[in-house]
Amino acid sequence: MNQMSVATFDTLAAVRNLEKAGMGTSQAEAVTETIRIAVFQGVATKEDIGEVRTELKTDIAEVRAELKADIAEVRTELQTEIAEVRTGIAGLRGEMKEDHARLRADFEKFRADMTWRMVVIMGGLLGLFAALDLFFLN
Repeated sequence: MNQMSVATFDTLAAVRNLEKAGMGTSQAEAVTETIRIAVFQGVATKEDIGEVRTELKTDIAEVRAELKADIAEVRTELQTEIAEVRTGIAGLRGEMKEDHARLRADFEKFRADMTWRMVVIMGGLLGLFAALDLFFLN
């Protein structure tokens, strides 16, 4: 840490004040150094803050780049999945159209068959009534 950037602490003045109060020179120097270390140890300088700011900007740029890449990857995956779903839906529509056409053909066949049967039954009934008419009414 660059101590020149930190607020100054006049150690000489502190030692002289302690000596005036009756403390010995070596004790005053020791107390002053202890205070200087306690007060200024761990204090960030402008350079320290600038370095942290630069590191944070770099880290943020990296995170943004990673997020952009992740978003692009998810977007691509979603587009692929959407295309697959659309293809599946188109396939189901085709199958439904085929089933509908088959059902329509089966219904038309059933209707024609029922119409023919009704004609046969009606013809039989008419023949039966004609026979009954000949035998009972004549």
